[in-house]
Amino acid sequence: MDILIDDKDRLYVADTKNQRVVRFINGSKTGTIIGGGFRKEEQLIYPTHLFMGEKNDLYVVDQKSFLIKKISPNGRMMTVAGTGYENSTMNSFGECHGLYVDRSNNLYVSDAIHDRILKFSPNMTTGTLVIGNHSTPFGIAVDEENDILYVTDWSNHRIQKFKLNDGKKRDGITVAGTGQQGSDKWSLDSPVTVKLDCTHNIYVVDQGNHRIQRFSVNSRMGETIAGGKRIFAEQEKKIVVCLVFELA
Repeated sequence: MDILIDDKDRLYVADTKNQRVVRFINGSKTGTIIGGGFRKEEQLIYPTHLFMGEKNDLYVVDQKSFLIKKISPNGRMMTVAGTGYENSTMNSFGECHGLYVDRSNNLYVSDAIHDRILKFSPNMTTGTLVIGNHSTPFGIAVDEENDILYVTDWSNHRIQKFKLNDGKKRDGITVAGTGQQGSDKWSLDSPVTVKLDCTHNIYVVDQGNHRIQRFSVNSRMGETIAGGKRIFAEQEKKIVVCLVFELA
């Protein structure tokens, strides 16, 4: 359900239905299971999202277990957030659709069921509330240079940004989408993933429109860089698209 490429051009795949994470060396069609599968001591129930940390630690959302797990370069897997139960307490979360780990190893988790973003500091099992009452947050990204958190507002068809670490409670600023479902250059339909490149352009997986949109800095008009044609039947309820690119 998710893929990423590390700095050595190795491909990682969250093979959700087979309950495993598989790594492929560049040029090879045969993968190595690095988490889940038949490894009983390190089971995954429903791995959906991946994130590579600064030290090549691979973070995995095990969505139906309500856990975030970390696979270290030596292959060891450990739980870094979650209790294994869906809950609204600060050490638990509901259905997670996005995560981000900054250079200080702070872990940000989107909790779509409880409409919030949690932050887990290194080695802490209890999180702090970063954003609350945000309708159905899915994908998240952090501009660490400017301390800005970007959040996909799935049910309101928009991307919002929030200033971090200023000690103030702020409403989000909409940077993409109109707040209404649509398919034109200014609109989005159920966005699920947001990414930033090194020049702060915004990339959005626009799920309902089956496309990837790029929004240049300070522009609310998107450009379709992939997809866009409705080749699926209208009754199809869920299309999952993975966005992969290298940040310089």
